[in-house]
Amino acid sequence: MMDSGSLPSEFLEKDDIEIYVEGDAIEALTEYVLEEFGSDLRTTHDDDGFRILETEATKVLIQFPSGDCTCCWIRGPARWKTSAELARAFGAKRGGKILCDPGLDYPEIHPLSDGFLQIQNGIETIVNLADFDPPPENI
Repeated sequence: MMDSGSLPSEFLEKDDIEIYVEGDAIEALTEYVLEEFGSDLRTTHDDDGFRILETEATKVLIQFPSGDCTCCWIRGPARWKTSAELARAFGAKRGGKILCDPGLDYPEIHPLSDGFLQIQNGIETIVNLADFDPPPENI
């Protein structure tokens, strides 16, 4: 397996954060990001299978569950620098099982692999999506 150190740095740079929360977590995710961003965050779309909340510089998209999980995607300035940071923070506050890209927190995991970081009850495990039977939907 090629390590992430052999990829160009611009390939590794991600300007978005994305987590997958097991089950229907749309309200919990919405409440959490509203708490974190405060009154600057406003809902600009709430239909067609997703909710968009925005500040002047940041967009948050929460995809309604249509399978095993609810997806939360953030683009723009946020207090979390990586998907893993958001997954840890959300998991510590709300619990549940969360999957995300391991990113630079786990440089030994190639960014194009099927390896995901799973966080549950504060325990971090690298899981391979190919090992799920059936595979999770929405990821």
